[in-house]
Amino acid sequence: MSNNEVGSEKIGQKALTRRQFLRMAGGTGAGVLAAACAPQIVEVEKEVAVEQIVEKIVEVEVGTKTVKMWMLPNFNPLIDLHLIKAGTAAGDELGIDVLVEPVQTGGWQENVARLTAAHEAGTAADIICPQLGSVGFMQQGIVAPIGDVFDQVGADGGGWTDVVMNNFALDGTGYLLCIGHAPAYLHIREDLVNEAGFSLPFDSLDELKECAAAINDPANGVWGTGMAYAEADDLMHLNPLLWCFGGSCWDEDSNPVLTQPENVEALTWYVSLYQDGLSPEASVSWGGGGNNQGYLSGQVAMAMNPGSILAAVRRGDHSVDGLLEKTAVGPWPAADPSIGPQAQTEAGQAYGVWSGSRLMDESKQVLSQMWNLDSYIELQRMGQSYLFPALFGAYEDEFFSDDKQNQEILKTVIPIMKDESWPSPPQAYTSLWATWAGPACLRVLVDGWTPADALAEAQETVEAVKAEYA
Repeated sequence: MSNNEVGSEKIGQKALTRRQFLRMAGGTGAGVLAAACAPQIVEVEKEVAVEQIVEKIVEVEVGTKTVKMWMLPNFNPLIDLHLIKAGTAAGDELGIDVLVEPVQTGGWQENVARLTAAHEAGTAADIICPQLGSVGFMQQGIVAPIGDVFDQVGADGGGWTDVVMNNFALDGTGYLLCIGHAPAYLHIREDLVNEAGFSLPFDSLDELKECAAAINDPANGVWGTGMAYAEADDLMHLNPLLWCFGGSCWDEDSNPVLTQPENVEALTWYVSLYQDGLSPEASVSWGGGGNNQGYLSGQVAMAMNPGSILAAVRRGDHSVDGLLEKTAVGPWPAADPSIGPQAQTEAGQAYGVWSGSRLMDESKQVLSQMWNLDSYIELQRMGQSYLFPALFGAYEDEFFSDDKQNQEILKTVIPIMKDESWPSPPQAYTSLWATWAGPACLRVLVDGWTPADALAEAQETVEAVKAEYA
């Protein structure tokens, strides 16, 4: 039994009370659960046989408090399962109803727009997850400061990571509690690497490419790499590669600098994998799961991605015998030895209290209960190597200390991972998913532009994004 299966069994299976069931069933249509009401006493007249009429006053509690939490769905449904159960358990412990409601969204940008509209209409849930909008929501007061809860959870959990302090706190005051970080890393078929006469870790990007060419066998349906060149996972691939060459998207003063020559060199190397036939022809049109499926099916030997690939391997969602044992992980190798390997992380989903909530204290109590260290460790196990702890105390769990791939990530990725905005501090406009990286690749590979011209257009795109927040 895998560690994640053990973790799954530890979560108690609790049936809904009748009151919770009725509230969940009726809440969407009638809006019953959107507001907290004071308990009311109603009079009910009970009729029996005509010959004997009996009046009885019955006291019925019909308006107990309900904390509503809008949960942003995850790539791994086990994470969602944990959040739902942890919210329910918190309510049971506190003596209040907690409704964890998964929200359907077409993407992270749509989630920000939805939450902004709900805030303006006064209809947001008590607990929300701004995702890409975290910095802006803190600055605009859409989420409330919860420094007392943030500090206590951090102290009990061994301290928050720097990534959390950069993204979910303002001037040292915490606003949002992070479920965990999602670093991107190479998933590598170590067995194929060894068969090709190479060994891990690669000393450089050039060695990675040489190994990919040695493995490459399109006639038999195997490619040396499977990189994403469209809009889906673009930022996790290309942004840290800029750092390998000494470039970046932003400077320290939060100005876009995509046209610098180091970035041109990085894009040139990245698209060369496709131009040299080392990535499947279809990878220019892959969606969010194209590179995942390429690795899980045995079609590609190396794929850069957050841990959703490794999580799928752990669940057995693949067609390669012994794939977990054959998989190694690590960051982009160095392009320049003086700079070294590079890795980027998503700060991760984080939950806070809507500033318009009428159940502010209760919502803070629910968050505090959900983020106790034991519950948080179970959440990390549910992540199956897609999540890595934002609380240092969770790294002591055996899932991280005794697992082959997790040990490799803790050794080679976690110590060097950076925010996507690096070297700029996170700003409301520095999260650039599906804006410049994928289109820049396609300009080169599909439209025949030079990497320099593609990045000049990308610079204009990023400048426009920043201008929207001016």
